[in-house]
Amino acid sequence: PEALWLAAHGLRDLVVAYPTAAHAALARLAADDEARAAITLMVDSIEHLDRIDAAAPGRPAPAVATLLGGGWIASGPPGRDRLPLIAWPAGLKYAPDEAAGEVQTPVLGPAAAKLAVGDTIWLRHAKAGELAERVASYAVVRRVDGAVKVIDEWPTYRGEGMVTL
Repeated sequence: PEALWLAAHGLRDLVVAYPTAAHAALARLAADDEARAAITLMVDSIEHLDRIDAAAPGRPAPAVATLLGGGWIASGPPGRDRLPLIAWPAGLKYAPDEAAGEVQTPVLGPAAAKLAVGDTIWLRHAKAGELAERVASYAVVRRVDGAVKVIDEWPTYRGEGMVTL
């Protein structure tokens, strides 16, 4: 995660000199052309290469896409009403034996076949107040000329842009 952060802030020629088991960070690296150009990974064994390969995004079937992450489950008794809603694009749903996950979330439907690695999927959290404690701002979106665009950004946690979790 640190190397990704440094690359996102413009540093280049970064070396991760220790093998990493951070699947989510490896998946982010695999999906980001600029980060891959800036970061070199060191490995100690074939098993580490296998871990890197396993993190690379892929498509298990044409009508299946895998999201990096998947939102946060709302507090309270477990149930489908606690899952984030897949807000956009239309035509996606959770797999019947899966749900939103912190590392990856498989989604199904005709819209999945049209997605490419790195495309944005909008999820709407079941409880907005809980989300405000996890992110610094909300993206305000609107359809403009047929495309969904971010038109503004609002600070969260009582308007201060503070993350408490």
